[in-house]
Amino acid sequence: HLEFSLPEVKRGIFPMQVMGLLMRVMMPRNIIDWCIRGYSLSANKAKKWGLISKVVPKNKIDQEVKSWTKNVIENSPKAISLGLEAFENLIDQENNQKYLAKMLNKVLKSNDAKEGITAFKEKRRPKWKK
Repeated sequence: HLEFSLPEVKRGIFPMQVMGLLMRVMMPRNIIDWCIRGYSLSANKAKKWGLISKVVPKNKIDQEVKSWTKNVIENSPKAISLGLEAFENLIDQENNQKYLAKMLNKVLKSNDAKEGITAFKEKRRPKWKK
């Protein structure tokens, strides 16, 4: 039973850089909802939202990996390489990540982050100051 989680907001932090990467595969309203509420996603919901391509039973994973690999290696390595390079350049990922790192540092210095991390370590609910 696989789940995906973004619990940072429960610790006074925000998944800044993860959010930047998710923008490539998920709809913004789903990303924002997930980031600000910090819940877990089931594999089926993650597939529906575009986070993963396929849900496979545990006993079929090896078979699925072999099939996927076979499909990929049958195709042109140069075309794939150039296509992936083009994809990377569609969005200025480097500038996005620099900006998100700056914002993450800002939130990590906040009192909310200090309280959230302390509360997590002490296994209690955070006491946010308004």
